[in-house]
Amino acid sequence: MDFNVVECLPALLRHARTLEPDAERAEELVARALSWAIEHTSQFDPKFGLENWLIFITDMVACEVLDRPRKLA
Repeated sequence: MDFNVVECLPALLRHARTLEPDAERAEELVARALSWAIEHTSQFDPKFGLENWLIFITDMVACEVLDRPRKLA
């Protein structure tokens, strides 16, 4: 089944909420994932599927954003 980006948004946001329970931070995660996808459209493989690709990117961005080493006080 082929999806467009708008059709993928509900699933993408649900997935982001499993990674980041705070609604605003989850939306920011999705925004960053979409931005990365736009900048790297040449890496998209239609065999993988758009929704799967966007979820993969969200996971990748979450690792970068959420798993950042924190400064100790």
